[in-house]
Amino acid sequence: MFFGSARDTTDIAKQLSLDETTARLTLAKAKGKMLAARKPRPTPFIDKTMYVSWNAMSVSAYLDAARVLGGSLGASCRTFALKTLDRMLKEVWTEARGFGHRIGGPALEGSLDDQVFCVLALLDAYEATRDPRYFAAAQKPWTSPSPATATRRRRLLRSPLRRRTDGRPRHPP
Repeated sequence: MFFGSARDTTDIAKQLSLDETTARLTLAKAKGKMLAARKPRPTPFIDKTMYVSWNAMSVSAYLDAARVLGGSLGASCRTFALKTLDRMLKEVWTEARGFGHRIGGPALEGSLDDQVFCVLALLDAYEATRDPRYFAAAQKPWTSPSPATATRRRRLLRSPLRRRTDGRPRHPP
């Protein structure tokens, strides 16, 4: 019962009728045994890819946190969010392709999720700062005259999310 609970060692000692020192020693021994059992196993893979859609959702969350927290902590959240968004605009946005799928590494075409979450983050940034460049950037993926924008629109119209179960479009194109 030590693991997986957020209870204090004092509470656990009382529940098990042990003194606190014995409970702490038992917990330390158990953690040591778990570490010894885990050590010979290979370290699990950690995906360090910086996905655009997840970063965009993070930007929106940090801007919400900045609004709620206020003060220096809120300002710090806001600064981090805007820095992240500015990096995304600089590194993964192109007029021809819209937002890419990941930050860093070889360029991958962005998915609909990447486009949508970035636009939402840009609109959140505009609401937080009233900086018109964020509003203008939010409009680009959908209003750009480039052939890629037309392709994105066509892809969205052909999306399975827009189709009824009988295969016909939900809305006329």
